[in-house]
Amino acid sequence: MLTKNYTIISLYSSVFLVIGLLTAYFPLWLNKSLELEPYYIGYILSLSGILKVIFTLSITVFIKNGNYLRTFLLCTIVFTITQFLIIYFFKEELSFYLNFFMVLFFLIAFSPILPFIETIYSSLVKQPLKKYGKIRISGSIAFCFSVFCFGYFINIFSLTIFPIILVISLLIIGISILMIPKKISIQKYNSFSGYKALFTKNNKSIMIFILACGMLQSTHAMYYGYSTILWENKGLSFFKIGILWSFAIFSEVLLFLKIDKYFKTTLLFKTLLFCATIAVIRWILTYLVESFYILLIIQTLHGVTFALTHYTMIFFINKKLRESSKLFIQSFYHTLTGGIFLTILTISCGHLISYTKGDEGYLLMTLVALFSFILVYYNRKILK
Repeated sequence: MLTKNYTIISLYSSVFLVIGLLTAYFPLWLNKSLELEPYYIGYILSLSGILKVIFTLSITVFIKNGNYLRTFLLCTIVFTITQFLIIYFFKEELSFYLNFFMVLFFLIAFSPILPFIETIYSSLVKQPLKKYGKIRISGSIAFCFSVFCFGYFINIFSLTIFPIILVISLLIIGISILMIPKKISIQKYNSFSGYKALFTKNNKSIMIFILACGMLQSTHAMYYGYSTILWENKGLSFFKIGILWSFAIFSEVLLFLKIDKYFKTTLLFKTLLFCATIAVIRWILTYLVESFYILLIIQTLHGVTFALTHYTMIFFINKKLRESSKLFIQSFYHTLTGGIFLTILTISCGHLISYTKGDEGYLLMTLVALFSFILVYYNRKILK
């Protein structure tokens, strides 16, 4: 079992190395290296969000057992590395539209990896509810390392080093996937009617939880997609930007380190309300504040707006759902969070950046967080 824990820790760590790069520096690389305007970057991020919903859920239907899942993840890594290398080496020879669509396919192909690893976690780890925070912390630390240390290297060597770091990180994921046991137990529904049954009136709380958590997670669209560009335009160095990202992840690490001990099923409803409230506060303050040092403090709210929200959803899935539905709900939650909601908000923020000072996107994030609060409070009788 100790070996299995090391395997899932390795998977989380390697995947979040890449997620950190894609989140913090990929939009900037697209802007500087491929010379894409912010609104085109918004379309890429948004279209990939829409299409990866279809792609991930379609793939989920065909995952029959753990060996299928392992094989798919290996093929995905090979494909994404090849795709990115083609973009990097031939970007000047390829047309704008071909570059556009190849970047899009790269993001779509990578998207199922995290929800599938979340499912592998439930299968590999005994008593997953008591260990999730402490094991998932490895991903947060890797993300922090990615945005801070890689940001430091980029600050020294410029963005030309970004492709090298990304490819190496993808290779590390491939090595981690090879560590997954060939036989792991994954139960799932075998028909679309089974999936449909999950969203009946009797299971209304599932949809409310997914919608509420999905909206709260998607309020990070402005932050993930454009904050690095905006902060750099305001004169912050890559080193300071890395510190801002690191403060957010440090708060996330602290939460995951302690949460397993104190979280209970009876806290699900109150926690969602709390997360929505803090999200409203965070995005309003991010819009109003320009001081680097005050922004550092505001960034610590990430431990609630992202980490606690995510933990609440994962706790709900592992506590309330049958084993056979976890794979689908994990995939649905991740693709909805990074798909439909994030798509709409990323496109909207891209246009706001083009026609305003740019920071107004945080006000839109505030409204979405407020709507999530209303949704949870209105359905409090179902969720309590």
